[in-house]
Amino acid sequence: MITRTCEICGGPIPLLAKSTAKICSPECLRAKKRDKKRQRDANKRGGARRCEECGADIPADRRAKTCSDACNAIKYQRYQREFKRLEAIKHPERGEARAERLRQRRQADAEYAAELRAKEKVWRQNRLSDPAQREITRAAARRGWERNKASIMAARAERLAAMTEEQREAWEARAREAWVRYMRRKRAQLEADPDAKRAYLAQQRAWRTARATAQAVTLAAELNKRLERADE
Repeated sequence: MITRTCEICGGPIPLLAKSTAKICSPECLRAKKRDKKRQRDANKRGGARRCEECGADIPADRRAKTCSDACNAIKYQRYQREFKRLEAIKHPERGEARAERLRQRRQADAEYAAELRAKEKVWRQNRLSDPAQREITRAAARRGWERNKASIMAARAERLAAMTEEQREAWEARAREAWVRYMRRKRAQLEADPDAKRAYLAQQRAWRTARATAQAVTLAAELNKRLERADE
């Protein structure tokens, strides 16, 4: 379920509030009004205006509420994301219908599907170039995996079972190539960061120790069963 957060305190906005609400409570509304009043008073006194995005001083000859065109573009993108999020809350059926049309077109048109994959790849690279956004995206992916792990694994098994021998070989080849590329990137990142490399090696040693211990316990249990059967 999509939740909205207050722009003052960061807390959740009640579900019964109107779709354009950005404040969660009367206290936050009063705090917002106080901040606006301080800003107006500072402007009347000739004080420096602050950028809404980065907090830097806005040049005196600039009429916008941001200090630069870059901050203005960030503000516009933020407004666009907020508008789309509110539209998704008000009309969830539109997003579902659009996703279904897109899915059908991708299945029917191979060139269109390849073009979309290329655009999605560029979008993901741009999105993951920001460390903060990268962590947010990965955290959301981990939550989605934990929530839908069973259905994802079942869908994968179903697709593999429906493949022909040639399709399965091609799929395994692509998977091997992707794994090799991933390990090369991982190795380069570890070589560039000694601390991360030491932590990774320690994690690997702990994993191997846990695996060896589990194998030893399983082997001991199997030997005990065989000895019990032999005694009988």
